[in-house]
Amino acid sequence: MKRALPVALLAACTHSAEPPDAPPPKVVADTDVALLEDAPPASPRVDPPAAFRALQERIEARWGGDPNRRAALILDKPIYRPGETVWFTALDLDLPTLAPRTDRAQAHVVLVDPRGATAEELYPAQDAGRAASAFDLPPDAPGGRWLVRVVRGDEILVERPVMVQAYEAPRLKKELDFLRDAYGPGDEVTATVTVARATGEPLADAALEGRIRIDGAELQPVTVRTDDQGRALLRFTVPADTTVGDGTLTVRVPDGGLVEGSTGASPS
Repeated sequence: MKRALPVALLAACTHSAEPPDAPPPKVVADTDVALLEDAPPASPRVDPPAAFRALQERIEARWGGDPNRRAALILDKPIYRPGETVWFTALDLDLPTLAPRTDRAQAHVVLVDPRGATAEELYPAQDAGRAASAFDLPPDAPGGRWLVRVVRGDEILVERPVMVQAYEAPRLKKELDFLRDAYGPGDEVTATVTVARATGEPLADAALEGRIRIDGAELQPVTVRTDDQGRALLRFTVPADTTVGDGTLTVRVPDGGLVEGSTGASPS
């Protein structure tokens, strides 16, 4: 549906934007110049020479003797296991453009173990500011915080932490459950233990040893054997003179597996 524009609006659209008799623009007289405020001093944040000098000072304070160069280091992942390979890429960049530097033929990269000792050194070729290679962690590498460093002489240009975590797949599946949530002095504690191999096969006719600690004191160990389903029942008595009631039960199995749980013992 069409609607006609109001006549007044049409008139406004066709009217000249500047009437012929508009007054001329106002000109500030010479006598008014004294009333104008002085411009503020240039800010170093917007003054290009001052801002550039400040940037150079920050770069020099961070990167040392060559403020026009920056090193970067990239790792393939942050956490490794002993025996795995640590892949890295080292970058040699020009500041402030971050363009690759081409005046060096190789990089010097060091792998440092958790004790601070040098475990391995590499000198990968550097092409267009990029050097890539890898460290093979020893199979018996200790767990902890390792470091990958790009160095030049005695100067550390950049370093990245590498976490090494030793991992051993559990050989047994273990469960430990108490028949009650809490026990008091003089109570008999009953716990069920179920042990199976990683394949799911029950650990039948195996000797288990239960070690009990209550209020910091070791009680007499309890020895039981599993049935054909890998299950066993452990029983022991909470000492009558227990006051705090802080207790733990640790069950050891033949091939080094471990089950641990709290008895929840507390004074009545």
